[in-house]
Formats: sequence, C-alpha cells, structure tokens
Amino acid sequence: MKNIINHLRTYRKNTYITQNDIAALLELEDNSLISRCEQGVRSPSLEMVLLYHLVFDIPMLTLVANQISHVKEQLVIRLARLIDDLKLQEVTVNTEARIEFLKIVFARLSEDISDEK
Repeated sequence: MKNIINHLRTYRKNTYITQNDIAALLELEDNSLISRCEQGVRSPSLEMVLLYHLVFDIPMLTLVANQISHVKEQLVIRLARLIDDLKLQEVTVNTEARIEFLKIVFARLSEDISDEK
C-alpha cells in the first residue's frame, strides 16, 4: 500500500500541530515515520490513523478512503483467484458453501468498485 496518497498531512497542516507533536503523542523518537506516512511513502499504522481521527476529529473513513479503494481492488482480484482455486478442489458441502460466500463478497465489492468509477 505504499505511495497511496492520504490526507494526514492536510488535516494536520490545518492546525498548528507539527510532525514532532504527532511523534510525541505516538511516543516515537523522532518525526521520520510521520513524515513518511504523510508523504504516502509508508502506510500509517492503525494507531496513527486512530490518533489523527481522535485529535483532529476526522471521520475514520475520510482518513482511509484511498487505502480502502486500493485494498478493495486488490481483494477482488484475489477473490476471483481463490474462487477458481476452490473450484478445482474436491466438491464438498463445505467447499461449495465457501465458494458461494466468496462469490457474494466478490459481487458486492465489484459493484462497489464500478459505482466508485
């Protein structure tokens, strides 16, 4: 999920809070991780996203919207591959139930992706 643009820097810059302040709140030694996350070089940890959510009162979905889209696209590809792999296995009630469930998830996420475009 590297190089995915996020909005962490934008929200922080709307206040007087510095990267060093965020690093201190996360108990980090310096602001290098904050800088890399704000530049989209690194993905923020869940703790960091929660911190921005709580400190800047930003909805979680707003903070991770780009990451959700990326993960959703990758997941659709992986779901199709897994469904195909399961179809090659011995047919059992369990396998059929897994395939049916995964098909439902695949359809829902595929529809979400096409609605977003």
